[in-house]
Amino acid sequence: AVAEAVARVDAGDAVFQAQDESQATFQSLVDDAVAAVDWSRPAAELDRLIRGCDPQPGALTALGAQALRLYDARLESGAAVGAKAGEIVSAEGGRLVVATGSGSLSVGKVRLGDGGKVAAGESSLAAGQRLG
Repeated sequence: AVAEAVARVDAGDAVFQAQDESQATFQSLVDDAVAAVDWSRPAAELDRLIRGCDPQPGALTALGAQALRLYDARLESGAAVGAKAGEIVSAEGGRLVVATGSGSLSVGKVRLGDGGKVAAGESSLAAGQRLG
């Protein structure tokens, strides 16, 4: 859609139309209720959630009693066979692959508790741990 719009502007035949303000909505700052990860949801939905919360505040899940923020999501091909939703399946290429309700995704950066963001592969997280 963006490429088409740019081409039309370049060609001089774009139709400019004011937005209908009665249809406009406002998204306030993302809070923890919006950023919370429900691992039973499909991987595609969680990928969008995590990317939408990046760079701030980071999508929110838990590791035991500690808050864990997730960043830099990517959909992974194939299902995490035999893994429960929220289970870390593997650490591949510095990323953590996590099972979801259907499919899996990977995260490239995490922030545990009050610590700083670190590359997922450099964190203490490992395969077999369960998030949520």
